[in-house]
Amino acid sequence: IKASNTGGSDAFGTSVAISGDTIAVGATGEDGAATTINGDGASNGASNSGAVYVFTRSGTTWTQQAYVKPTNTGASDGFGAAVALDGDLLAVGAN
Repeated sequence: IKASNTGGSDAFGTSVAISGDTIAVGATGEDGAATTINGDGASNGASNSGAVYVFTRSGTTWTQQAYVKPTNTGASDGFGAAVALDGDLLAVGAN
């Protein structure tokens, strides 16, 4: 799997959680300034703010379902340092 908006220092895979056919992957070095779910992943205005990507599996194919940011994105937050997934419930930690 690969994030929809990859960057060289995103640290994709810092944390990983799997529940059934869903996987959540933290990327603490992601620089997006977006907030909440599925915001503008191309806006790199918050260095190392971090993000979490949620993928689901159908057969052998994984598809990105969500690009997750906090409501208060800020530089150096490290969002995604820890992830936990239980069914449809996602918990995310930040440094």
